Amino acid sequence: MNLVLLQHLRIIFLSVLKTKHKRLKTLKTIIWAGIYLFMWLDCLLI
Repeated sequence: MNLVLLQHLRIIFLSVLKTKHKRLKTLKTIIWAGIYLFMWLDCLLI
């Protein structure tokens, strides 16, 4: 279940990487923060 979610996040991240607008660069940072936060919560719950 988590693998599917991580795959979706990776697809979103890669699509953001392809675009080089400044606004989307901040969005990329937010997505990365969300991924790290999700991994943290995942480790804490296990």
